[in-house]
Parts: sequence; C-alpha cells; structure tokens
Amino acid sequence: MSLPTGQQRILESIEGKLAESDPRLVSLFSFFTRLNLAEKMPWIEQVAVRPVADRLASIGSWFRWTTRRPAARLRALVLLPAALTAVACALTLAFGFPGS
Repeated sequence: MSLPTGQQRILESIEGKLAESDPRLVSLFSFFTRLNLAEKMPWIEQVAVRPVADRLASIGSWFRWTTRRPAARLRALVLLPAALTAVACALTLAFGFPGS
C-alpha cells in the first residue's frame, strides 16, 4: 500500500510511540503481519490515495493557518513586496553600470 508522505510519516510516528510504550506489542504486530501476509486486504479497509486532492488540502490548511495568525499574514504581505523591490533595485544597479 502506498500512502502520501505526510500520512506515512504520521503512521511511522504512531508506530514508534507504540513501540516505546509497549515493546511486547511490536512482537505481536509482527506476528499478526506474518499471519496475514498472504491474505488480500478487505475492500472496506483500503485507503484511496489522492495526491492532487491531498496537496490541495494541505495548501488550503496553510491558508487557513495564515488567516488564524494575522501577524504571519502581515509579515508575508510586507516582506514579499520588500523582497521583490530589493531584487528589482539590485538588477537595476547591476545592469545600469557599464562593465569594465
């Protein structure tokens, strides 16, 4: 089964926390995995992978995060034009002087 990177990372962190809390549980999980290795996964447990929808959801959550944090939004609104102005000034100065 292939999952998006973010979901895979979350599952691995859950697995690590479970392994730390109960080492015996790791051996039980590995035993269960060996027993069910040849069986087909039931359709009800299959996870649909939607990379485009998941990416759009993460972008949407970023926008919601910035709207909840007005200071971050204000910083982005101020720094982006300032950075673009600095780049434009640097290019103007670089191309305005004749080469030696």
